[in-house]
Amino acid sequence: MNGSVSNSHTEYESGPYQFPALPVYRSGEVAQETGVFTVVHPRETKSLEVIILRGTTLPYCPDCNHALAFCLERAAAYIHEDADFAPPKRTRKNRKKQKGFLRDAA
Repeated sequence: MNGSVSNSHTEYESGPYQFPALPVYRSGEVAQETGVFTVVHPRETKSLEVIILRGTTLPYCPDCNHALAFCLERAAAYIHEDADFAPPKRTRKNRKKQKGFLRDAA
């Protein structure tokens, strides 16, 4: 090779290892996934983890208004996006049952 790395993996003693690409977002962008993000401030040594919902516009630093980096660590479905927690679909048959139930309870 001519000194540049052209492969998408790095050679180690144990063999090739491919690093997964983590989605990184910047302040002002809209999060495309719901999950746990690590927030990185370029002027700070500490980072913190936050939960961000899909569709959220990512904020700037509230103290210095500097752009931040948001690295997706773990994607997680928001409970309202999970089909197991979706309310039952309302059909004409279900509505009649619900109305009858309310009448019987009164």
